[in-house]
Amino acid sequence: MKTVIALLALLAGGTTWGQIPAVTPTAGGATSFEVTLESGYLAGYSQYKISGSDSVWGSWESRLEWPLDCLLTGGKAVLVCSGGKYVATVSFLTNLTDDPGELRDYDWVAGEKTSKGVVDTSLEAHILDLNLYWNMVRKPRFTLGLGLGYTWQHFSWDGDSELTQTEYDSAYNRAGGITPGTYHYPRELWITYRIDYHMPYLGVRAAARPSELVELTGEGRLLLVIAHDRDDHVQRQKLSKTDYAGAGVEIEATVILHPTEWCRLGAFLQGSLLTAEGDQDQDFYDGSGLRFSGIEAEAKSLQGYAGLEAGVTF
Repeated sequence: MKTVIALLALLAGGTTWGQIPAVTPTAGGATSFEVTLESGYLAGYSQYKISGSDSVWGSWESRLEWPLDCLLTGGKAVLVCSGGKYVATVSFLTNLTDDPGELRDYDWVAGEKTSKGVVDTSLEAHILDLNLYWNMVRKPRFTLGLGLGYTWQHFSWDGDSELTQTEYDSAYNRAGGITPGTYHYPRELWITYRIDYHMPYLGVRAAARPSELVELTGEGRLLLVIAHDRDDHVQRQKLSKTDYAGAGVEIEATVILHPTEWCRLGAFLQGSLLTAEGDQDQDFYDGSGLRFSGIEAEAKSLQGYAGLEAGVTF
């Protein structure tokens, strides 16, 4: 599945605007500390594409789409200083489930689709986020802040299931004597893939407190995307590596309940799009010494994340 996003219902409270407390309570002091646990569902994919041209066939392209569907769990720590003027956050997530779905590997030559490979995968996922926000607007029922942050995402897949390979009727396959059809191969470790996204960002965050019970927050981020990947086609004994640079955008909305001054319960929805470009190097470790470099590569990731959180303030 490309993306799964479930949305939240807005909640309403009963106090009047004149009675509304501060958006970011500080538990009776200028400084407070908050610990939050969260769990959610990550949906989407991380894809890379390589392309080029051949002196005989002209254009060619290979595209591998890696699934991200999994449950994540983790937590965050938040330090609020100067009565809410500065807010520092560190969070970490890791995957609870490791069966995100199928790798889909497509190939084209001279504008014709030549093949499609499908392999079930296992996934390891880790996400770290650090940020510091300055709330330049602070009202009793509203805050608006600017922030700087950094996000690291690590995804690692193993394709170690049966392989289903479909060969299409194309000029390239006819010239190579390849018969169109779908072929099944026994379980093997066919491929491993790792990618790390390093993303410094500039963020804008707003929070509103329409009632004593309910808080609404929204955040947007512009990201600088620096990525490194490693693709090992085990059965072909081919190792490919790419360094990428690009940009991304991320948005998040959260509904928070404050049953007491020291407790919070939340539901959130987040979406992001990452794109980057680079050059891939390929090395064959079968003893041939064959090497290709400077292959045009593009990386793209579309992610949706929805879940629940619970926290306490000290």
